[in-house]
Amino acid sequence: MPGTDTYHDLRRPLIVSKIEEAGLHILMQRLKMKVFDDPDDVMRALEDGRHPPHALLIDVFFYESKVAEEVEKVVTDVVGQLRNQWFARDEYARGIKLMELVADKIKAGDLPPFVRYAYTTKAPYLLELDAWKRIHDSGAGVLIKNSLVAGDERIRLREDIKNNRESWQSKVTKGVRDAVHLTNVGKLLVGGIVSALAGGIVGYLLKSWLSAALC
Repeated sequence: MPGTDTYHDLRRPLIVSKIEEAGLHILMQRLKMKVFDDPDDVMRALEDGRHPPHALLIDVFFYESKVAEEVEKVVTDVVGQLRNQWFARDEYARGIKLMELVADKIKAGDLPPFVRYAYTTKAPYLLELDAWKRIHDSGAGVLIKNSLVAGDERIRLREDIKNNRESWQSKVTKGVRDAVHLTNVGKLLVGGIVSALAGGIVGYLLKSWLSAALC
């Protein structure tokens, strides 16, 4: 549906704090998010075909309500313990600063656009929200180490590089086309100004000549 940011969200709410719940409500209001509790319900909605989504956010694990709460609590406790360890300190997350520096170089035109990833196994367990935001703002994707066999990872890399190259070439082509268009517009404007000046000069000379002839 053009002009509508529709997210069909497959995430089952587990234990949600009041702040997170408020954030979810805001997200639903702004993006018209629809939450499904079961994958089969999502497939039925997609096969219906009347309201295809602009994006689909899919959780991986689904449990019954009570089990989900227990699992969420265990995972939250474990992750909390890991994030309090010395090796989770910001001073060691130097890769994020590197992503930001590279992004600045690309934005300034010192480097051509190319694919970047946060390539990691530890980040999902150690990073807080502000760190993930910095990664997102740098334009880097996320690629979890050992989540794909080597061959599939190479395929992913090749596809992303190809898509990035095509996107960059498209932007360059559009830029050249716009520049040519602006050049042509400039020529017309300059031509019009020159014609107007020439007409004014000729008119002035004719007026001066007629005045002299009548005298």
